[in-house]
Amino acid sequence: MRRPSRAVAVRWAIGLLAVVFVAVNAANALHKGGDAIDFFNGGSHMLRGVPLYSRSEPAIGFVGPPFQALFVAPFAALAERSEPAARLTWYAANLAFLVAGLV
Repeated sequence: MRRPSRAVAVRWAIGLLAVVFVAVNAANALHKGGDAIDFFNGGSHMLRGVPLYSRSEPAIGFVGPPFQALFVAPFAALAERSEPAARLTWYAANLAFLVAGLV
């Protein structure tokens, strides 16, 4: 039986690490989420016409520029129906931007 080449083994190892990375961070997105809730709140304020920075302080709440709230508004609308779906979609978008930036 022929042994796989080193390049094939390296590709498999990188693929396995990528799968583990995605799984661990998806679990983190669901259970911790980082700033996702603050972003969703900013998007929700934008959708409802509420003052964008109400109930925000430096480093607490939504503190991004208005265009960021506009970008996050679709995720905020999804979060009203299903927060886990919004968190996973937010994570998938961030992962896609990471991959696009690396390629």
